[in-house]
Amino acid sequence: MMPQTKNDPEPRRVAARETRRTGGPVRQCAVSRERLPQARMVRIVRSPDGLAVPDVAGDLPGRGMWVQATREVVDAAIEKRVFGQAFKAATQPMEGLVDAIEAQLVQRCIGLIGMARRGGNAVTGFDQVRASLRKRPPGWVLEASDGAADGRNKVQFLAKALYGRVNLAGALSSAELGMAFGRPSVVHALLEDQPVANAFGLAYRRLTGFRAAPERTWFADRRSKHESVGLTGGETRVGIRIRMSDTKDTGKPGGRKPLTVSRTGSSGTVKQTFSHGRSKQVVVETKKRRTVGAPAPKSGSGAAAKAAAAGKPVSKLAAAAAKLGITEEELIARQKVLLQRRAAEEKRKAETEKQQARTDR
Repeated sequence: MMPQTKNDPEPRRVAARETRRTGGPVRQCAVSRERLPQARMVRIVRSPDGLAVPDVAGDLPGRGMWVQATREVVDAAIEKRVFGQAFKAATQPMEGLVDAIEAQLVQRCIGLIGMARRGGNAVTGFDQVRASLRKRPPGWVLEASDGAADGRNKVQFLAKALYGRVNLAGALSSAELGMAFGRPSVVHALLEDQPVANAFGLAYRRLTGFRAAPERTWFADRRSKHESVGLTGGETRVGIRIRMSDTKDTGKPGGRKPLTVSRTGSSGTVKQTFSHGRSKQVVVETKKRRTVGAPAPKSGSGAAAKAAAAGKPVSKLAAAAAKLGITEEELIARQKVLLQRRAAEEKRKAETEKQQARTDR
């Protein structure tokens, strides 16, 4: 292995390539030894009295070490006692190090929300959030973890209908959101698509490594226990329903009575027996396929219905709105939002290409 001098440019070139690839500085985790983006890690520094303390903002003086921003990795660092090796001196972790990191990340998220509020880039309230969603794409939608599911679903379904997918943060409680807005509690809030929203996103993603993110389970696509399997090229479909029974091979019942299902067509039952003594019955039903069509517009409502009643030709815009079940104004508003979002993405892509070109120089 050839010796390397301090002025060797190769390590700097490697670091520059990793920065361009990840979009930011890259650090090495002191526990897993992986090179990860700095935005996914937490800095820990050594205090003058020999304690390892968190530095979430990354502005404390002194020698620091980086670990991946997850509770498991920090616990492993404490268990393996990597602080002394990283700091080249005897170092002990402060009491409650993991909880201190979580508290600092919560305070950083609250501070960034407050900064967005002071800059006029944040709104709060159910009606205000829905009104802002109809105007422009959001940066982040904030929902209190202890808020009611009804209002949360209405906000999320509106955002999904307009933009498909939005950034949703639900790990902060209503009291913590209220601290950012100077109120006792806040349930619904929104950050506009500004640089402060991007900074909040980095801090929030690190917070989810130490605190559960309930939004991942709020709108999960839960499949029904009864699954329908469609047969292509035919006029019938077969619905397979699985029912577990608590009967054993001896025929003696055990446990509660199994649930029954209604049979609306010709069906057959297949019984499967397992080595542990239980059996499973699979009911196969054959049903006729139903023809599903677009709902007919109500008579006397909508531009398409009025034009049809008057005997006038229906425009393409009115026909498309009637097919979607919305008004022409709502369709025009959706088209405007999509065009704005496409223009913003193209502008952001052009700026990214310019920055990469400057870095390559």
